Amino acid sequence: MKLGCAVQYARNPMNGYVELAWSNLTWLWVLLAAPFYFALRGMWGWVVMSASPWTVAIGAVLSAKSVPLLIGGIIVAAVFNAPFAIAAKPLIRRHYGQLGWVLVDHPVAAGARTPPAGPPPIPRRQGGNAY
Repeated sequence: MKLGCAVQYARNPMNGYVELAWSNLTWLWVLLAAPFYFALRGMWGWVVMSASPWTVAIGAVLSAKSVPLLIGGIIVAAVFNAPFAIAAKPLIRRHYGQLGWVLVDHPVAAGARTPPAGPPPIPRRQGGNAY
């Protein structure tokens, strides 16, 4: 049994780019803010499915005349996002698999290539005036 934080990376076989797929705290981030977490991963179908409880919670926050209604809205969102939090790792694994990415344990062992530091250079015309 490994001690410490279990982390899984995904590698794009086309360009060798490696990014963090999930860690031990993935369930917590999904429970607290599922639509935002899935949006950062580019999982747009799951953003729509997990956003409905948050619309109830945000509506409760905006129309809260009392503290119990506010707390109730937050609890409702957390309860409805619990299934997403439980199934977060398989959902993310399937998402990267459908994109053709390969799951790896360590980015260095997978031959990770870091993204470029700045924007790509502007292409210039060969010869002649650029205007």
